[in-house]
Amino acid sequence: MMHLAAPRLEPFCSLQVQVGAPISVGNTSAGLRRIVPILGGTVQGQGDYTGFSGKVIEGGTDYQIHHAEPGETTPTVAHLDARYTLSLLDGSAVYVRNIALRVANAEFAEQLMRGEAVDGSKIYFRCQPQFEVASPNWKWLMRHQFVGTGRRLPSEVLLSFFIVR
Repeated sequence: MMHLAAPRLEPFCSLQVQVGAPISVGNTSAGLRRIVPILGGTVQGQGDYTGFSGKVIEGGTDYQIHHAEPGETTPTVAHLDARYTLSLLDGSAVYVRNIALRVANAEFAEQLMRGEAVDGSKIYFRCQPQFEVASPNWKWLMRHQFVGTGRRLPSEVLLSFFIVR
């Protein structure tokens, strides 16, 4: 069977997203539900995409489900669904939906849940951002796939997005 060439990743942008204290809904049938308010932040385009720069608008939300692996009691797997808006320097508004998976061992997961800083190399945090735009300058975003990496800090999330070529 023929194998196709692997796609390559091209740096697109980096985000610094300020977040508020999580609101815990509690243990639901899906897992531990937490809702994290997005308070603002910045986006900085990379390389040929420096025009994709501006700010993260206050009012977004990261909807989270945390669950434990079978036989474990500590929720070590987090499924994240963040939805927020960017305001770019050219005046364009960009809606972002970022689906992510964050996995840590029990010790680091507990530290994250308490809002403590954890060495980012100890956490698996990968995402799949999708963009929705009206501006003709950025409509091409809706015709490409993106992936990213993340790091959770006590009061912010750092993200790097890459175009899949």
